This record gives sequence, structure tokens and C-alpha cells, in this order.
Amino acid sequence: FSLFKARIACELSFFLESGPLAPDAVRFLAACVVIALEKLHVDLGAVYRNLTPDALTVDENGCVCLMDFRLAKTLATSDKTYTLCGIADYLSPEQVTCSGHGCPADLWALGVLLWEASAGEGPWGPVDPDNEMLIYKKVTAQEAGKLRHPKEFEPALASLLGGLLVPDPDARLGAGEGGFARLREHAYFQDAQWTMLAEGAM
Repeated sequence: FSLFKARIACELSFFLESGPLAPDAVRFLAACVVIALEKLHVDLGAVYRNLTPDALTVDENGCVCLMDFRLAKTLATSDKTYTLCGIADYLSPEQVTCSGHGCPADLWALGVLLWEASAGEGPWGPVDPDNEMLIYKKVTAQEAGKLRHPKEFEPALASLLGGLLVPDPDARLGAGEGGFARLREHAYFQDAQWTMLAEGAM
């Protein structure tokens, strides 16, 4: 009897310790997480709230898996939750302000994750666990379309991040009915083999 269908190799953070990932690796990471989040949000009505390199693992085939579900919560379609939990760098504006959050909070965290995987650090600069208030200030001060990304980001990635790191949770790419279809159709994922990836055949 096995609890997981795959052997787990290590945490995603292991690969990020030596710096940014190659663009194709980031794209593969993004596609894996999108598939997992779609399953959680659409099929189970659950918000993950733990989308960080330490909570994601890589299996023996290189696929990225969501593992640590301690912060996950099932919500009714229109429900919000108000618990402040998670890693400061990955919290969405609505989480920081405790104004109520739902599944779109995971889409914001996906944007932060892809930024960190591509640049070696998140959009708020180097992680400083002793100065979370500064991070919260940067998160809540963020305006749509005003986040400046590194010059080396390819245009499709910059566009994707611009759609994910939107302060209004309802306007985030992937939010709402049919949101994941729009997310998968983004130019950043133009070569993604969604069916094969979901079946673990890549």
C-alpha cells in the first residue's frame, strides 16, 4: 500500500538554492502547479494557501507536486476565509489586509513563485523573515500593472506575471468561472502538453 502514486525526490526549494531555474524548467513548474491548482479550486473548492518552494516537492519523474495541505481549506463557491496564514512573501493583498480571501490567493502566490524561480528572489526582494511588516507594506502598496520585473524576463512570462499579480482578486488571471481555461491559453503556455502532463506521461 502506498499513500502517494509517485516517489518523492526532494523539495522544490532544493533546486532554487543555487539560483534561478532555466526558462523551460520554470514553464514546466508553472504548468504542473496550474494543473494541481485547477484540481483543487474547481473540483474540490479548496484554497491551498501554501504555494511555496518548501511545500512543493519534485517526484522521481521531475513533476512538481503539492504536498503540505495543513493550510488548505474547503470553501463554498462564494465564501471567503479570514485566517492570516502562510509565508509573508507569498501572501496576497487580501490576505495581508484580512479583508477575506478565497482561491485567487493561490494565483497571486503562483505569480510570486514563478518570479522567484525565474529571478532567484521574489518580487519584494531578498527574504527577510525578521521584517515581515516591510513585505506586507510592499504587497499592499502594489498597483495593477506597476510591478517592475527584471529585464531578462521573456515577454510572455512578464505578461503572465502581470495577470497573476493583480491586487484585485477577481481580476486575477485564472480567477472566476472558466478562469483556468484562460490561464492555460496564455501565450506563456503555448507549447504545454496539458493532457500528457496531467496523466504523468511527460
